[in-house]
Amino acid sequence: MRGFSRRAINKLVRRLGPSADRVWRRVYFSRKTRPVWRMMSPDSPPRVIYFYHLPKCAGLYMNALLCDIAIDRGADDAHFRRMDNTRTRESDRELIRFLETVHRGGLTIVYHHHGHMGMDELFEPLAAARERVRQAGGTLYAFTCLRDPVSHFISHVNFLGLDLNKAIRDESKHNFLYKYYLYNHPANHKEIRYDKEFFRSRLAAMDDIFFQEDLDPAIRTLNQQAGTDGSVTIDKRINETEYRVRPNDEQRRLIKELNPWDQWFYAEVFTQRSPGATGGRQHDAGCATASAPPVTP
Repeated sequence: MRGFSRRAINKLVRRLGPSADRVWRRVYFSRKTRPVWRMMSPDSPPRVIYFYHLPKCAGLYMNALLCDIAIDRGADDAHFRRMDNTRTRESDRELIRFLETVHRGGLTIVYHHHGHMGMDELFEPLAAARERVRQAGGTLYAFTCLRDPVSHFISHVNFLGLDLNKAIRDESKHNFLYKYYLYNHPANHKEIRYDKEFFRSRLAAMDDIFFQEDLDPAIRTLNQQAGTDGSVTIDKRINETEYRVRPNDEQRRLIKELNPWDQWFYAEVFTQRSPGATGGRQHDAGCATASAPPVTP
């Protein structure tokens, strides 16, 4: 009955057209109505899809896809993002409380962005939540998306409207992907731990890391994890940055040289996810189209 109610509403909305779809989305994702739609989710053991969003790495695309999957499956949609970006005791408690109860049944989709713990401190609470979900007969699937570091740096500079030459020399802008994975938003960065083995230990929190250069594997895997018929997808790119500035060859060289830990992060994941690699999780993760030779910081 729950599945029928959910499918009937979705079918009606599609027939009524785009305006009805926009209204339905606002209603579905309202905090006031979430408990109602949660009642329409399929009766099943707990299944958690946990997306840790690295900025400028297909985040809005993935979020849109996960929202469509949530509507299709009647899933609970949990967003953790503070608009002021700053992590607080309240934001920590909110996330920990959520992880302590996420095993109580049904499909839950989590979007984790600014203003909360990074994987440095979230690693253990997430592992504990994974074990509680497992004991309840379910699965917790955590993933993120990554991007070529030079492409990421250029996109980030254009998105924020920064001066390219100043940004290249600004140490606070260096190794953004590495730092964000561990510590979340730059507002929360204090002492940065540059340590390959430590980073690898925290990288183990992810079941998959997909590359922005090829998101088809992510679409297939997320549909599979959510139990859809595989048809949920997004047809167009979202939030494509308008490139006001583009680097020349020398600027590209400097970006690579001054961001060695981002280069290493990308190469490490690329190596683990490439065919024939040993160690790490061997899921159907996407690979960048170009080779990514290791960089030694």
